[in-house]
Amino acid sequence: MSCLPNTPIAANVLSDPATLGWCDVGANLITSSLSRYYPILAAFVTCRVMTTSNQHGILRQFDFEETAASAGDIKKHPLIVYVHGAGASPSPAAGAVYEPDTTTLLGQFVITAADYKRTTETKWTASIKPDMYLRQTNSASAQNLLIAIVADSATAISYASGAQARIRPFVEQLTALS
Repeated sequence: MSCLPNTPIAANVLSDPATLGWCDVGANLITSSLSRYYPILAAFVTCRVMTTSNQHGILRQFDFEETAASAGDIKKHPLIVYVHGAGASPSPAAGAVYEPDTTTLLGQFVITAADYKRTTETKWTASIKPDMYLRQTNSASAQNLLIAIVADSATAISYASGAQARIRPFVEQLTALS
């Protein structure tokens, strides 16, 4: 006879049912030339995937979708994704190397140009499977993941004017522990 824990484990992979889990970056991508470690967006992308304080989970999959006005404007840049818990600072700033807050940093992973797959002529999606263990801090309520995305190319990169992006973290939520 095996001994199973009494605490149920419920998988939750969507941060917002209305958006099917997508967290919008919008048309706020920085279009000027970006050197390595420069953010592609001058802010964190906020994704609500943790439902309680002390929530444990595993980031099973992370999607980054790039959309442009024409196929020639799709860039498929290599990127570094930094995943922070609540209270991360400083926020990514335009025109400056991003230095992650190591206290709130839950993990990081890379997206390479080879990770992007064609969805439509003007939309490409990179799907990464980081299998990264996450644990939120002790607070009175649910917490967001704060995502910073920076360039990871040895040469300067840029996005076309009007290019858009969105991200979708698939987190398998585990038991909240205190």
